[in-house]
Amino acid sequence: MPFRVYRAVKIPPEVVGPLSDLLIDYVDWALKRGYAPISVNAHVSVIARFSEWLGGHGLGIECVDNTIVNLYMRSRKRYHAVWPIEHLAIQHLVEFLRELHLLDRPFMPALVMSPLQAQLAEWNHYMQERRGLSESTIRQYLRTGGDFMRWKFKDAAPDMNTICGADVVKFYQMEAKSSSSSQCKMMTNSLRSFCNYLRATGKTDINFSVSVPVAAHWSQSSLPKALAYDVAEEVINHVDRTTANGKRDFAILLLLWRLGLRAGEVSALELDDIDWHSGSILIRRRKSPSARLPLVADVGEAIADYLVHSRPVTTTRTVFLRIAGPHFGLHGAAAIGDIVRKALTGTRACSAGYGAHQFRHGLAMEMLKRGSSLADIGHILGHQSTGATHIYAKVDFLSLRELAVPWPTEHHVLT
Repeated sequence: MPFRVYRAVKIPPEVVGPLSDLLIDYVDWALKRGYAPISVNAHVSVIARFSEWLGGHGLGIECVDNTIVNLYMRSRKRYHAVWPIEHLAIQHLVEFLRELHLLDRPFMPALVMSPLQAQLAEWNHYMQERRGLSESTIRQYLRTGGDFMRWKFKDAAPDMNTICGADVVKFYQMEAKSSSSSQCKMMTNSLRSFCNYLRATGKTDINFSVSVPVAAHWSQSSLPKALAYDVAEEVINHVDRTTANGKRDFAILLLLWRLGLRAGEVSALELDDIDWHSGSILIRRRKSPSARLPLVADVGEAIADYLVHSRPVTTTRTVFLRIAGPHFGLHGAAAIGDIVRKALTGTRACSAGYGAHQFRHGLAMEMLKRGSSLADIGHILGHQSTGATHIYAKVDFLSLRELAVPWPTEHHVLT
């Protein structure tokens, strides 16, 4: 049976499940938000498959929540590769259903799940209700805990009383061989959370969290990866400022370079944070108090150029938005990192990496080279502790030369 076409969007034939009657309404909702028909096409295909899965498990619309969505994605990963568009489509579907007030009822019917899925769903509920963890943290913990239980129990039903400290250590050592130090740190947190959950819910008599290894990681053991001054200037000046995206990206890169902002601080900027009369900008920091910094002339001009000529007309107060619809704010530090990566690869600049933080390190090292004190650098960068700024002392080569011991020669033999 051929597809139905509604407003240039293909509607799959014979859609079954509780969402089948809402596809047309979803298309109207998504197009109104500014999505292109080709994107809505992909969303509708994902929602049709999700609707069929819900119907096959006897679930209604009111049952859709994080637990159900995670179970669905896990069932998809078992047989198919899951593309990012699937997560995005389900996320927008949940938002659409909430606007229709179809997810307000707390009813949750029984769901036929494997023992492993049931255990993960129970842990998921515990982390949400008892621990109040964020969705991103829960996803990471579930991934690590699920891998551990699949490794420990294979296809058998999980028996938590058979878990011992040696199992936790062996699994950690096996995974750590192919993991970075940050991944090992996250694995430590995940396994400790899982062990604490087992003890708190009475599934085990012993708290095995103390047996989870900790990867060796020394603070400030490496040099900061910074962009050189000429490289940073080259990357920024290479941006095409004749396009809407280029004007936005140019302003973002200048904020990273001139003010040393973190990627998350740039994405969180709102229109009310900029005081054009006093020439200052309010920076909302996560771990330290908010600070108002001077709005450097070229940075202010770049932001004004973007706001006047490129920023989409919308009620959103976030400064930097998606240029293509829907016009909502850039999604956190990851979106800023993508812009930096694109700028660096476009110029083929010589850099230690592709992250946004190297602009921040580059500013600190340039300030140090021009005679600024570590206290001044820490103030500009918003460091809550002076210890965080001390890493730049390692690259203050002019000062370090004064401390260097002369190289021994024939006339100066060390004994």
